[in-house]
Amino acid sequence: MIDNYERLVGRLTPRKIARALGHLNYEGGICSKNEKHGGFRYTSTGQCVKCLSEWSKDNKEKVNTRNKKYRDNNPHKARKLTKEWSSKNRDKRNASLASYRASKHQAEPLWCEHEKIKTLYEKAKEYNMEVDHIVPLQGKIVCGLHCWHNLQLLDRGHNASKSNVMWPDSWKE
Repeated sequence: MIDNYERLVGRLTPRKIARALGHLNYEGGICSKNEKHGGFRYTSTGQCVKCLSEWSKDNKEKVNTRNKKYRDNNPHKARKLTKEWSSKNRDKRNASLASYRASKHQAEPLWCEHEKIKTLYEKAKEYNMEVDHIVPLQGKIVCGLHCWHNLQLLDRGHNASKSNVMWPDSWKE
């Protein structure tokens, strides 16, 4: 009995242990392609995390094609993964949706400061507030832009009561 246990334990590798625990990566051997990468590897493939990241950046077309093929072949899994990611990353999802809506209404200028806007959405999540367009994207009198200068943080109640109208002091002649 002890001999079987010792053989079983002897066969356990860091990769197998990490997979059994549900980890996405583990610390394995040093990368053979680049020693600076360290030893973090993916549990699913055993590949070096940094090597795969660099390869993905260099081969965006291939990655996008592979991902689209996966989504097309596994729509239920893809939807589930997207839903999980969205719930864990509400700030990023909200920033992305706002950007999409703005571009749909042609309200995002070329000089838009995306990093500042993303930071504002992160702060909104941190303070449990909402990002509001001071001048609405679809106003009755004038349409605002989706840019840093037209955004503010409001609590949910104020944002809901404001709806699609401007504050009285936001437009001055």
